[in-house]
Amino acid sequence: MTGNLQDEIVGLIELFLEGKVQSQNLNQLKMDFNLVVDGNLDSLDLVTLYFDLEDRFGVAIEETDIAESELHRIGNLVDYITSRTPD
Repeated sequence: MTGNLQDEIVGLIELFLEGKVQSQNLNQLKMDFNLVVDGNLDSLDLVTLYFDLEDRFGVAIEETDIAESELHRIGNLVDYITSRTPD
């Protein structure tokens, strides 16, 4: 798992959150940031973000993994994608 890949994933998430999240919340973006609680994203926002990440990084985010892996937290989402990204 490379830092560059993690940075790229977080960067894409940050771009997605711009305009959707209050700026003070965006400035405090950490790996434990909860996209639903802290970011106020709804289910449509999450699905859109997941599709964007799937397209960009060539991974499939399984519906069953979303709840089990707590993919509403940025750190968990980054770990999930990096563990499934083809080399």
